[in-house]
Amino acid sequence: MATVDHVADAEGMFSEINGASDSFIFRFEQCFALYPDFLTNVEIEAKVIAALQKAESYIVHLKEQHHQHLLEATNRQ
Repeated sequence: MATVDHVADAEGMFSEINGASDSFIFRFEQCFALYPDFLTNVEIEAKVIAALQKAESYIVHLKEQHHQHLLEATNRQ
């Protein structure tokens, strides 16, 4: 996997993040297709929901950071 030190620019890093996002979705789809008990086993279901909530919380955090950045940029003008 590339790191910030090894990526030439922001576009390259975005490509890395985009691929990771696609991989995340693919892996969940594979789990749902290959392991029917993934969502019928109560313990595994709880772990799946927790993992998805963690990802969702991070997305909300990023959106809030972006919104704050926009507000600060607007206030500087």
